[in-house]
Amino acid sequence: PESVRAANFMTKAAAEVCLACCSHGGMALAETPCSRAAGSNDAIPGCELHAYMFAFPTWKEFREMTDAVEFVIDQCTALDDPARAVSTGPKATAFLVSGNAAPFAEAIFKNKRCRHPKGTHRPIRGTDDKGVYLTAGTEVYSSRLCEWIATVVKGWLGSLGVAVDRGEITAM
Repeated sequence: PESVRAANFMTKAAAEVCLACCSHGGMALAETPCSRAAGSNDAIPGCELHAYMFAFPTWKEFREMTDAVEFVIDQCTALDDPARAVSTGPKATAFLVSGNAAPFAEAIFKNKRCRHPKGTHRPIRGTDDKGVYLTAGTEVYSSRLCEWIATVVKGWLGSLGVAVDRGEITAM
């Protein structure tokens, strides 16, 4: 189908842009829902055929050529209002970070898996009675997650001797 071809083109192009950036001394960080494949830590029955972006050949090439490291977090750990945990799912998310920025990403993203008691979250798979996807409203990053990502970039820039002040991170 055309929608699949378009999605494949976009993911290939995104990986190529990240690879080009890194080949010129830059860094890259990409995000996608985590793998749901059978045997993965975040497998979901019925989602075994979920297309995992970082399994795409161009992202595999990016991983190999940049020594990229993958980090999986649950976005519930980044909620601006922790009380919202009961109205959303954990939302497991994978970040692929070029090797030159991986130490900064590890400092931010390690140990960011859900620790809420079982039953805290509502399911965000499927649709409600009006046909609206239960993931609706979870696609926007929290301010905290945006700050985490900016902090990774700031750490990498700092390793190059580029100073970035707090106000510039907020504006990123």
